[in-house]
Amino acid sequence: MLLSCSSDNKQKLYEEKMDKLQELLSVWRYNDLIDYFKETYGRFPDSLNEVYLAYKQSYPEDIEIIELRHFMDIFNKKGRWIGYFPIYNSDDSEIISYIILSAGIDGKLDNVFDSSDKLHLDDWKQKLHLYNPDEFDDGTNKVCVEERPYSAREEKSGNKDLLLYVHHLFNTRMKLK
Repeated sequence: MLLSCSSDNKQKLYEEKMDKLQELLSVWRYNDLIDYFKETYGRFPDSLNEVYLAYKQSYPEDIEIIELRHFMDIFNKKGRWIGYFPIYNSDDSEIISYIILSAGIDGKLDNVFDSSDKLHLDDWKQKLHLYNPDEFDDGTNKVCVEERPYSAREEKSGNKDLLLYVHHLFNTRMKLK
């Protein structure tokens, strides 16, 4: 007997994930861990793996909890980490900020860049494909991850990611002026 996943079941699963996401956003410590890295090494990391390895070296007893609770993307179908995207200054010489993305409803992180394609203060919104590009407020650095309605179309071919966090972008912009 084949079990089918009805639209109602998918809607319920999606709503549960969105509730879990709201809960996680209130306690996730990935930004604290990235700040720890910056304070320790004097720069932003190139990747979450770099943060993970540095923290593992300093606090090996905590690392399993950190990996499981603070880096995992609950939407990612392959159980991968959230996406960390550095934002570079205009000449690509220094990481000056970062954003965090979730795979979103389609379950895969679609925004992937190689080392030659970098995000900058003035172009990150244009380069990224996001479900919620308008939920970021430039003036306050806040991302409002509102309850998004379930969409079977987005689940099948979303090709976008969910913006979760923008690190002090407004303050960074002001310092560069």
